[in-house]
Amino acid sequence: MGLLDRLKSATTDTQAQVDEGIENVVEYSLEEKEKINYDTAMKICALNNGVMLISETIASLPIHLYKDDKSGVRTHVDDNRCTLLNLENSVHSTAFNMKKKLVIDYIMTGNAYLDINKVNGQIKSLINIDKGELSISTSEEYNKRNMRVSYSYWGFNNRAYHEVLNLVRNPKSNDYKGVGILTEGAELLGTAKGLERYCNKTVNDGFYAKGVIETEKVLAKPTRTSLSERLKKFFSGSQNAGKVLLLDDGMKFKALALTPVDLELLKQREFTVNDIARLLNLPPSMIGGTGNSMTYTNVQDTQLQFLQTTIEPYLTIIENTLNKYLL
Repeated sequence: MGLLDRLKSATTDTQAQVDEGIENVVEYSLEEKEKINYDTAMKICALNNGVMLISETIASLPIHLYKDDKSGVRTHVDDNRCTLLNLENSVHSTAFNMKKKLVIDYIMTGNAYLDINKVNGQIKSLINIDKGELSISTSEEYNKRNMRVSYSYWGFNNRAYHEVLNLVRNPKSNDYKGVGILTEGAELLGTAKGLERYCNKTVNDGFYAKGVIETEKVLAKPTRTSLSERLKKFFSGSQNAGKVLLLDDGMKFKALALTPVDLELLKQREFTVNDIARLLNLPPSMIGGTGNSMTYTNVQDTQLQFLQTTIEPYLTIIENTLNKYLL
């Protein structure tokens, strides 16, 4: 019985060491995948360039108010709403910045909101509302004709639908909730962000090390911790590029990451830029994507395509929304 107890104890101790090693590997290897949000997505150069190009182009366009008489003649109307939409939307901002943020929120999150501040029936200001500051309440009605929608934000509760301008992109199950490219392009933007991070690490550190250490011995947790810190220190910083790694006790480093040449990173980045252009419905050459050599005719065609296929749909939905809420 004594021999069996000792064998059982030795087996248990060995299994404990193995389990401890597995836990340590999981601890050092598994990291939570970074979620793509507005801040991380806008750090992708091609996406930032495209979104800014669209939003600033639209924000720079004037908005006019016209009136049709009974004979069908259209005349320009000088109205306070034109001042709010073209010059100063509030005492804290300008119309350009208001329209620019409206378009950016619309593209990225699928919804863009403006607080409509009315005094004695006249609109005094139009102020952007961040999506995170606003909550939507709906009456639980099976019949959508009877459904009521209200908004709460900034201490206001149950503001009626006509008191908040809601610019909606690609609505699906609900007409008041849109879908932005942060949702539609989540996989693409995640790949683009990972690709940029890999390239930055390769350029800054001179070598992107990701792999496992092979050894015949079972290392104690303090030894593994010390070894991990030494490896991080060795591979971090461009000043360490070109150094030789020496491992003791027959240890071997097995790289898991491919080199930039293996991955053809430059070509992959071109594909990613083209995909981002397609996500934004932009001509790829406008954000640095691949295309034919640019000539005067090509530039004209690209600009015309940009106006007709990219900008015009935005102007149509913005025009319809402004007519709906401000007239």
